Amino acid sequence: MASVLELVKYYQHSLEKNSHDEPKILKCIDKLSHLDVTVQHLQETGIGRTVNALRKEPGDVGPAARALVYKWKAMVAAESSDNEGESNTENTHNGQRNDKDREPDNSQYTKNQSEHRESISTAPKTNQQVHRDMNGHHGGSKRKSHSSEVNIIDIL
Repeated sequence: MASVLELVKYYQHSLEKNSHDEPKILKCIDKLSHLDVTVQHLQETGIGRTVNALRKEPGDVGPAARALVYKWKAMVAAESSDNEGESNTENTHNGQRNDKDREPDNSQYTKNQSEHRESISTAPKTNQQVHRDMNGHHGGSKRKSHSSEVNIIDIL
């Protein structure tokens, strides 16, 4: 019997080859939705990107592709939250952190940081700042993902 990875590759090739044959595409999407696909399979094959590209297709293909992408995104999110939970419990014993693993008291830093935020939020914005905010520029304050986190966009 073929492995899940081999089946994913087969259906991916079939999707790419039969890009204008709706019944075959729907069959491939259905078969993919019943496989036990893992994050590793998504990363190795790029099948998430292939199916994601079909979301805007007319007929039944678009909704079927959207449903499968949604299923995979939920799986990736659940798996990454499981991994975060494991890493958060590594430094604990009976639910308690070890004293050496405790974080230092940063209350003064936090106070200064919140005062700074208040002064920024009350100052009027220039046209350039408003333009940047409206166009998604956040001054480099976007959250960077940790190496242990899986970026869903990279997979799908």
